[in-house]
Amino acid sequence: MKKIIVNDIAIVNSGVFIRPEKVKEGNISYLQARHFDDYGELREKLELILWDVNERHILKKWDILFSSKWTRMYTAMYKEEFWKCVASSSFYVIRLQEKKYLPEYISIYINSVVNTKNFQANYVTGNSIKMVKKWALLWIKIPDISIEKQKKVVDINNEIIKQKWILVKLIEKKSQFLENVILNSK
Repeated sequence: MKKIIVNDIAIVNSGVFIRPEKVKEGNISYLQARHFDDYGELREKLELILWDVNERHILKKWDILFSSKWTRMYTAMYKEEFWKCVASSSFYVIRLQEKKYLPEYISIYINSVVNTKNFQANYVTGNSIKMVKKWALLWIKIPDISIEKQKKVVDINNEIIKQKWILVKLIEKKSQFLENVILNSK
């Protein structure tokens, strides 16, 4: 199967560092790793900040955010409903230059690669806080499959995520039930 590398289809830049004392209310959000869950879904309400930012740092629809410095590694998709945003320096921003690849597919594949033992052993540094160097991300090889197959991969992945959320909610309910049984049995 033919493969492509991230470097051939995307531009990858680091997010921006902002000192906390410079953060004020405004019209731009500052996306940080803590805003996302393990599946790359937004879990916290974003705050709006105002500061002078270079236009090249403003995220665009379908930008892929890769959490490069954290205790967990994942990708997240920038969505327009996040408002106008910039990514923090804990992210690499992957902006696809080729229309024949779905950002969701590239995101899913990167997630599958960076969480393998081989990638972790060879390309990740740090013990408690892990870090991926930009060059390691640029050289990830991705299967070059048709748009139709990419869509199938995305659909299957979305179904898996839905099922995981259902299981998490079920486990939470069973845990609550067990707690209630224990408390009421005294």
